[in-house]
Amino acid sequence: MKMLEDAFSYANQLGARQGAGAVYLHAHHPDILRFLDTKRENADEKIRIKTLSLGVVIPDITFRLAKENAQMALFSPMTYNDATANRLAISPLANGTMN
Repeated sequence: MKMLEDAFSYANQLGARQGAGAVYLHAHHPDILRFLDTKRENADEKIRIKTLSLGVVIPDITFRLAKENAQMALFSPMTYNDATANRLAISPLANGTMN
């Protein structure tokens, strides 16, 4: 992602406006927590993303699992991990009590 951020910084509208880009990751991807950590202000500068926009694709099943406080599988073709939906801080969204 750092390379994408650098690439978009070179794209601009004749110097009038900086280039912009967005990266999306599925909520059930095993790297979702590291993905979200890249926007933290106290993140290591090697991984911190300052100008690139991040988005998370959250399917309906994720909200149902969060509401039930059930286990949620994190998966990709190469790995398989488990995490609770609460660990991803999705429960407030499912309960409609987001701060």
